[in-house]
Amino acid sequence: MKPFVLLTLSLIGAPAAATEPFQSLRSGAVDCAEQHAGALERILDARKDDEKKAAVTDAVVGGSCDVKPVATEVTQVRALKTPAGNAYACFHEIDPADHDDLGSYCTANQFVTTIAAELGRRKGDYTISKDDASTIHATCAEGGMVFIRKKPDRWERASAVFPKRLDPPVRAVASDRETALRAGCRGVDYQP
Repeated sequence: MKPFVLLTLSLIGAPAAATEPFQSLRSGAVDCAEQHAGALERILDARKDDEKKAAVTDAVVGGSCDVKPVATEVTQVRALKTPAGNAYACFHEIDPADHDDLGSYCTANQFVTTIAAELGRRKGDYTISKDDASTIHATCAEGGMVFIRKKPDRWERASAVFPKRLDPPVRAVASDRETALRAGCRGVDYQP
């Protein structure tokens, strides 16, 4: 399927915004600068699929909205409604490197999530991008990456599945590729 079609289909039927302290946008989220929230409202209020596709195309190609390729931390999430009564959320996006506020944006509620919600929905599917004598790199189907370092006496996993920093950043895991990668992609390293 074409990206705009997938994006349009994913914008149908958005649940309520999350309320936990650490919130993020799922990868693939369409977000619009708050001053362009009208473009998001036109997408959400479109009644027919062809109207929705046209609204998505206009918003993205016109520069009002963008598609997030990776999960992003957000704060100050506010619930809003379109003129037709469809719910969406506006928030402040946080820079992952220095935690600066990148400005106010809006998206469909279904893209605002918490780690707890993601842990409940993630299956842990992945594809291997590298597997040699010392390392394994995997891309998670639901977003993020997992890295395994193979040492003679143990394996270590580093996960980059959510935009939250892990402490410790590397964890000892069983020397079983399937178990270590699937658990990493499910996000188990982020459990409290």
